[in-house]
Amino acid sequence: MGIKPYVLSSFLRKLVWLGKEAYSHGYVVANGGNLSCRIDDFIVIKKSGCSLGSLTPQDFLISSLIKERVRGASIDYKIHRAIYLNSTSTFVLHAHPENVIRLSIQTGDSFSPLDFESKYYLGNKIPIVSGDHKSIHRKMGPLSSKNKIIIEKGHGVYIHGKCVIELFRDLERLEHAAKIMLKK
Repeated sequence: MGIKPYVLSSFLRKLVWLGKEAYSHGYVVANGGNLSCRIDDFIVIKKSGCSLGSLTPQDFLISSLIKERVRGASIDYKIHRAIYLNSTSTFVLHAHPENVIRLSIQTGDSFSPLDFESKYYLGNKIPIVSGDHKSIHRKMGPLSSKNKIIIEKGHGVYIHGKCVIELFRDLERLEHAAKIMLKK
C-alpha cells in the first residue's frame, strides 16, 4: 500500500512552499539545503542537486522509512530518517543560515538565545553537534526526541516539526537570535 495521490500532492505543495521561502530569504544558496516529510511509513525527500528555490513536485523521491539509503536522495537522508525514527515530526528542514553557521563555529556544544522572544519559541538551549557528517545521524536521532532544532557545527541547522509554517518561523527566529548573539 502506498501514499494516496491527493495526500502526496498536499504534502508536496507544502514542501515546495517551504523550500522556496528558505531560498528566497537567503537561508540556503545554490542547491544547498534539503527538506522532507514523513507520510505514514514513507519519507518524501528532495533529490540531490535540486535547488530549494526552484522546486517542483518532480524534485522529490519517495522511500520506505525502513531503507537506510536511497539512491538519488539528499546526502542528509540518514539524518532525516534518524529524526523521523526518534520523533513524531512530519517535516524536516535543513538550511544553511549564515549567522547560525558562524555562531556554531564560535560556540561550544550548545547555543542559548539572549532575547526573550527567541528563548520563548526556541528554548533555552539549542544543541550544536560536531563530528563526521557521514555518521552524525547517530547523534542527531537521539537529540531529536527532545529538541526540535539541532545545529551541526559549521554546516547548518535541522528543524523538525508538524507544520511547515512553524519550521520556517523557527528558522527565522534562530537566525535572528544568532545575529543578536554575534553582535554582543
